[in-house]
This record gives sequence, C-alpha cells and structure tokens, in this order.
Amino acid sequence: MHINSGHCAPLPLSKSKVPLPFANQKRLDLLGSMALGEFGDLQKQPTDAIGARAVSTSGEILSAPDLECLGGPAKRHRVIVNMPMNMDYAHYRGYEGRMIYENVDGKVKWWNEKAGRYEEVSEKDYAAWEPYRIQKKLTRQTFAMGNGALVSFYNYDPRAHLTNWRRPFEHNLVQTASPASFPENLPSVGIKMYTALGYRPLDPKLNFPWHEYYDLCASNQIPITCHGSRGGMTTHDMLLYYDREHPENTGVAETYKQAWFTDNFVGPYAWEPVLQKHPTLTLCLAHFGGDTFWDKTVNPYCDSFWQDLRDLDEKNWIAGYLHLMTTYPNFYVDLAYFLFEPSMTEHFKKALAFNPIVKERILFGTDWWMYTMVGKYKSGGYLKYVQNICDRILAINDDELFKSIGVKDAHELLAYFMTINPMRFLQLKKHAGKLADAFNKDESVIGRGAKFELADWINEVPETIADFPK
Repeated sequence: MHINSGHCAPLPLSKSKVPLPFANQKRLDLLGSMALGEFGDLQKQPTDAIGARAVSTSGEILSAPDLECLGGPAKRHRVIVNMPMNMDYAHYRGYEGRMIYENVDGKVKWWNEKAGRYEEVSEKDYAAWEPYRIQKKLTRQTFAMGNGALVSFYNYDPRAHLTNWRRPFEHNLVQTASPASFPENLPSVGIKMYTALGYRPLDPKLNFPWHEYYDLCASNQIPITCHGSRGGMTTHDMLLYYDREHPENTGVAETYKQAWFTDNFVGPYAWEPVLQKHPTLTLCLAHFGGDTFWDKTVNPYCDSFWQDLRDLDEKNWIAGYLHLMTTYPNFYVDLAYFLFEPSMTEHFKKALAFNPIVKERILFGTDWWMYTMVGKYKSGGYLKYVQNICDRILAINDDELFKSIGVKDAHELLAYFMTINPMRFLQLKKHAGKLADAFNKDESVIGRGAKFELADWINEVPETIADFPK
C-alpha cells in the first residue's frame, strides 16, 4: 500500500488528473473533501499522519469477526509494506536530471512544454508540496512509531540518481547498507519503481548504469515492485514522449499516444528485456494489469484478452504477465487495487489454470488509500477490501481446477497469496534483525520504551503449504 501524501505530487501532475481551470492545491484539496470521501480527507494530510492511519486501520483485520477464514485473532498478524512515490522528476526534462520545480531567477517555476514557457508556482502551492526528501523523513518516523507494523520500500527513480546511483544501496537498503546508516536513513526492504512517471525500465535516453543496477538487486535478492496497469499516476508530459520519438507521425490520436506510452514504459513486454539479461531478478508488476484487462464495466472488450493466453501481442498484458511468470523464477504480480467484482472470477480461474506456477506468483496487496475513491470503499474501505478479496477467492469451488494446479481448496489459495508468496518475495525473516536494530536505535523508540513486534512473530510464519496450519 501507499502512505504518501497527495501533496507529494507537484501541482502539474495533480492538475493533469483533475484538469480544472485555475486549479491550485487548496482548490484540489477542497474538491477532494467534497467529492471523494475518505480519499479526499486523507490525500491532503502529510505522510506521517496517513501512515499512522494506515497502522490503526489495517489493525482492524486482527480481530474482525467476519474474517474467520484468516484464523482466530490470536493467530493473525499483519505487516504493511509501504510503497513510496518520488514524483519530483516526473516530466520529460527528468531525462536531464531536472526536477519539475526549478529555481529560475530566484522564483520557483515549472516548464510548460505545451505553452513553451515557464509557469510560476505560487508560494502557497510550493509550501504545500511534500518532496521525496521530506516523505522519506516522515516515512522513517512512521516506521519508528509503527512498532513493526510497517516496513517500507525505497522509491528509486534513476533520474534522481544520475550522479550517485549507489547511494540508496549504501544508506537505505537493508540488504546492502551498513547498520550505521540507521536510523538516520529510512531502512528499506525493497525498491519501488514507477516507470509511468516517465522512464523506460532500460531507458537508453538516460545516462544510467542499468545493468549494474539490476545486477546489484538480483545478486542481493532486493525485490523490485513497479506499477503495472494502464491507470494510476503518470507524468503530465505523457504525450510528449511519443511526439519526440515519432516526430514524423503527425495527427496521431491522443489515445494512441497514451497506449503507446504505457505499452513501452509500463507493460510486461517493456520489462522482459530486463529479465532476459537478469533472469533471477525478483520483480513484481502491480495490479495484475489493472481493470482494463479484467472488468467489463471498465472495458467491454476485456474478454478478448482471454481468448488466447499464449498470443504474446504487446496489447495483451495478461498473456505477457503469464508468460513472465512461467519463464522467470522470481517474477510476481499483486492484487493491489484489484477490485475483484464477481464477474472477474472466470478470468481469475483461467489465469490460475494456465500453469500451476501462477498460484505461487500472486501477492496479496491493497493499494490503500487509493481505492477509497471507489463506491463502496469510500468509507472504512480497508476491512471491506480485505473481505472482498477473501470472499471472491473462497467462492472458487472447482475441484478440477484445484487438482490441476496442486491445491486442496480455495483456503490454500489464500495461504499462497497472503502468506507464502509474500514471505518468499520479501524475505522478511532474513531482515527482521536488521530492522529491529534500526528501530531500537531511534530516539523516539528509546523514549517510549517500545518494542519491534514484527520480530516476535515473523519466524513462526510458515513458508510452505505443508507447514501451514490446517
């Protein structure tokens, strides 16, 4: 899930999603509060406040009576895996290592490519912005206050590290950083990338040592999670990427340019060249493709993607994801923002039936607080989301399917998605000691006499179906 503030997005990104005339941060916050329920109330808060809410809200599942499928309350545990967002460089000029907000003649401005000029940022809008350096600080505070309920990834945007690409490995990633780096720096158990903000997974336009970077991640079992749907946040310069690469193609529809961008920057086929060179890399592409490929109410033609799951058409991300799962040993998808309407069940069964390995490559996720924009999740949505995922999976009652993929029943599917697969992906048992040490050195922890509770239970968590409580 995310805990970052909505104010982490520079205003040009927010305005591209809510294209209102004369929009500023205050008006966007007001609109959100009026129209978007819990989402609107949360997005305007700072990261540490949202993090505190995440810890308390997710704790509801530990005793919720409607989740008996997870076992009795005494047997339940949870850990929030936070996916930070660095949106500071999310424009075409990011290729030059330039942030969206620049100091130009003593004033904060951003470059409006369409208008061909700089636009001034008001003092109030700039003051409301929460850059990634502040987000990291507030996330580190949330890690300390969460008592082991929250661990974090590090958002690695290569455009922010063109001159110091190893620094997060030396100071933030628990797999490679010196223990002396903590607690001053955010202890991180993996890397979050977000290529939809304007760079390819192996972007030749960036002067960046891609293969050294991925080699370091693969050799140290540092998991990478990247956005993996056509929706979500994107660079406000999305159309510019096609125009710069194909200047001869005039008159191309904006929808085509958008699809071209997501196919080439976000989708599974954009990532296969990385995995071909680094086949043991631990990688998750989030959202299992997103609603475009699953939900008829979003895309009436989504059934067409399920007709031939071996047809590796670049437009068919589902076929691409299944291909990567069955080709590379550490490739995963997750169920974050996977709203799982009942009509999606047949597609889900087809995905599982494709190959027995698929059940071992799906990670449970929520994408809280993002889905609180949606209907029934606008209020108290965390518990409802978890309940919906459990209900939809447990509703699968297909003995022939279960036999073909090697599970006894749908409860074992939940065990894979919610426990076994995440444990393999995250390697939390291996890192619990370092995380506890970083936690215990934090001054706020020392002052409270708090305990890193994750370390008390993580070693008891089963990692195979054979070890799972029956």
